[in-house]
Amino acid sequence: MTSHTFQGYARRWIHHHDHLHPHHHLHQQHHPHHHYYLYPHTNGSSSVGSSSHFFQCSDHPISTHDDHCHHEQDSNKFKFTLLTYNILAQSLFNRKEGMPYCTKRCASWSHRRENLFREIQEYNADIICLQECDKFEEFWKEKLQSLGYETYFDYQYNPSKEFRPFSYGLAFGFKSEKFNMLERDLVLMKQELLGQHDHNKHSSPKEMSELEKEEIRHSGNIAQVFALQSKEFVNEGLLITNTHLYWRPESNYVRLRQLMLMIRHTLKIFKRHKDFAIISCGDFNATPTSFPYKLMTLPGRVLNERLETEIHGDLTQHGMDFSKLTEENIDKYFSNVEFCEEKVKEDYKSIIQNKNESGEYSEEELEDYLSVERDKRKESIRELVSYFSKHFPSFISLYSFYGILNPEDHAKMKVHDKWNHGEVYYTMFTPEFKSTLDYIFLWNTTKPRFRLTKLLSIPTPEELKIGDEEEAKLPNEKHSSDHISLMVELESTREEEEKQLP
Repeated sequence: MTSHTFQGYARRWIHHHDHLHPHHHLHQQHHPHHHYYLYPHTNGSSSVGSSSHFFQCSDHPISTHDDHCHHEQDSNKFKFTLLTYNILAQSLFNRKEGMPYCTKRCASWSHRRENLFREIQEYNADIICLQECDKFEEFWKEKLQSLGYETYFDYQYNPSKEFRPFSYGLAFGFKSEKFNMLERDLVLMKQELLGQHDHNKHSSPKEMSELEKEEIRHSGNIAQVFALQSKEFVNEGLLITNTHLYWRPESNYVRLRQLMLMIRHTLKIFKRHKDFAIISCGDFNATPTSFPYKLMTLPGRVLNERLETEIHGDLTQHGMDFSKLTEENIDKYFSNVEFCEEKVKEDYKSIIQNKNESGEYSEEELEDYLSVERDKRKESIRELVSYFSKHFPSFISLYSFYGILNPEDHAKMKVHDKWNHGEVYYTMFTPEFKSTLDYIFLWNTTKPRFRLTKLLSIPTPEELKIGDEEEAKLPNEKHSSDHISLMVELESTREEEEKQLP
């Protein structure tokens, strides 16, 4: 067993040999001619236990044949490791206001950059997806190249300053000895979202409501899409997306629109690489109780080689029919964004005043206008969610298996009661916010299949503490981001599938 020590955490690669019966812990989404995906049970329980390690879970495949539940590691199969990490941009590190608990050393770039670099160096992933990455040219580019990565960086945009670039953005890297890059794409979400949109390709485009436009104007997010081909296994390839979605908690509508754009851009590339697996990584700014997570992980939707989504089962879960949201569903998950409504009202007031010589207007007139705008927004949300549920595949969060594979640590992580399933309880850990925002999603496609073989464990709250402090607070002197990195190893099952073909 290899032992790794990093920043005070003993993070060992631990082999997990306990065999789980798939019918006991996992939902099955059966496909009559292909493999079926195994989903974590939404009411799984946990117990108490161990320290940080890298769990091998090859006995618990993400996909399998009915008669094929046990697999051995095979060095002649395509496998890779992938890491995603919001590293907290130095330009966003506000010690005086947002992070007064941080020491001067903890906040210094000279200290943080060495911590972050050593962490990435220690994990040595084949593919890395970084969010909130700044100082790329002056630090990260050369450092990552020294580790064998071919890297790509793109700035996010500042909506309050005419969409000029922020100092930070997304960085993507892959080991050049292991992969060739076939193509890449950059999704500039603001530019596309503010144009005409069509939720359904069979309907004519229609103009956004003023409320929708105003919500979107405040986001400058981007997504990166990469097509990689294995150098050793030339028939194997990956489509990887790296993104950081809009941050405002009340803005589920904007995040869903951004997801839709990312998916559509990815599907355009998928047309040319239909044998590739698709993996989406990043900071989605959506917890497992949020609407975007519920919609993405809605099971039973499989993307086939014709780029059609086959639906097995209904589109109802969590007490909602995603194909036709009710008014109550929309009010619960898509609250009105007050500052946007105020701006829209002010704009409309100006229009009225310019039209009327007297410059008079009534509050009733403004409220009537706002009511119409709200109704347009709700209808747009209903159409978007229906389209998403019918035309896009299920997304499988690989860390939703954490509670099954590492139940003892999972129980120790339980700092809240907001969900009771296998997803980790946090990937961000500050005094004000402890929850999960970061994910590695595998798209549910008919082929190829990949087996989840390893998960990097998450430090428990006790392990995150420094010295005798009562409660852990990130970032600190040994962990230089407020987020925690996620890392997986996946192994191809292509060879096994081909042997099963008639």
